[in-house]
Amino acid sequence: MKSKGVFQMSSDRLLTPLCSSITHQQFRVRCAVIECLGDVILFGNHKSIGDVLPHITQRLFDPSPNVRKLAIAVSANWLMNYV
Repeated sequence: MKSKGVFQMSSDRLLTPLCSSITHQQFRVRCAVIECLGDVILFGNHKSIGDVLPHITQRLFDPSPNVRKLAIAVSANWLMNYV
């Protein structure tokens, strides 16, 4: 698939703005960012997981249980589907 290759090459550019948004004040925005980071890593360049993992790990101590649950779900999805 040509579009998958294009996304893999350009997925690194998405990580910096997403990682800076993961500490947003509203928990719904943090949840959306975690979901997006999960998809970008899963379908993009797998080499960037080392850059994203500290940000996801930090969200395990989030005050919102929804954010913590989603961070665990995304990490589990990476472990199950990481090829």
